[in-house]
Amino acid sequence: MIIISQEDTQEEIQTLGTFLRDHREQKGVSLTDVYQATKISLPILTAIEEDDYERMPAVAFCRGFYSIYADYLELDAASVLERYSQNINQENASSKRPTGPPVRKNKKFNNYAEPSSISPAAGKSFFLMLCIIAIIGALFYFNWNPIDYISNTFMPRSQTPVQQEQTPMAPYSLEIDFHSTGTLKVTLDDGFIFDKQFTAGTSLQYQAQKTIILDMPETFEGNLHLNGFEIPLPKVENGRRRLSLPEDLPD
Repeated sequence: MIIISQEDTQEEIQTLGTFLRDHREQKGVSLTDVYQATKISLPILTAIEEDDYERMPAVAFCRGFYSIYADYLELDAASVLERYSQNINQENASSKRPTGPPVRKNKKFNNYAEPSSISPAAGKSFFLMLCIIAIIGALFYFNWNPIDYISNTFMPRSQTPVQQEQTPMAPYSLEIDFHSTGTLKVTLDDGFIFDKQFTAGTSLQYQAQKTIILDMPETFEGNLHLNGFEIPLPKVENGRRRLSLPEDLPD
């Protein structure tokens, strides 16, 4: 196991992405080799080595990717994650730095103070438009659909409006892209269990309110996407790959 030294952590000499790329090149492997071994997609691997945090998913997912990549390169995963956390904190701190007053950035704002630039009628129209936007925003915030409200108000009394039951969005949406053929067992929420045969080149999507559990064979190959973000495949234990959401989400 290789531990990141103090010299390696000096940002002015070598970034975390460069550090990982150099160790990959020293092992004589390509990004494609890393993808085939870790199942981390090539765009995310490229973003990791280029320190491009804007192209990466949420921090919780990234910590899992960095940990898997560090283990593959035989590095100290804890040191890599600590350095990644420092970089994220610095990135967030720099993005929150206060900027100068808008007037200093664009002198055209000075024209807004001139009495002749906006007529009283235009000012009243603008104020009325703001009020309408605020009312519509409040209606949507409290789940009041203004279109349904207006249609129900002007609908003839002889017609009975159809009430539509709103179904809450599932917090967990899991998409599976299969690169192999076999059978997996899926458990959704409170014990809805079924076996599903899959073939290479196909995809499936499952949604659940509480939990999703996948019991996959050791030979399973494919990509997993949770709520649009790719997550790593679970490690093989006792000849199976088992994923339990949300328990197995990266920290």
